[in-house]
Amino acid sequence: PLKRWKMTPIDEKAQALWDEYTSYKKKMFEVTNTEIAPWTIIDANKKSNARLTAITHILESIPYK
Repeated sequence: PLKRWKMTPIDEKAQALWDEYTSYKKKMFEVTNTEIAPWTIIDANKKSNARLTAITHILESIPYK
């Protein structure tokens, strides 16, 4: 394999707390997703497409001639 993952005790503890982390992440998105500053979800499975989507979103959000 090109990449090997090392599991540490911290990683194992994080796996045990995954559901709790997910709960707090959802709460954070609910509170911080406002009308003035809405979240934009970008599919990042393919990095090149994700970058272009992010740049396009930013350019479409800025009023310029």
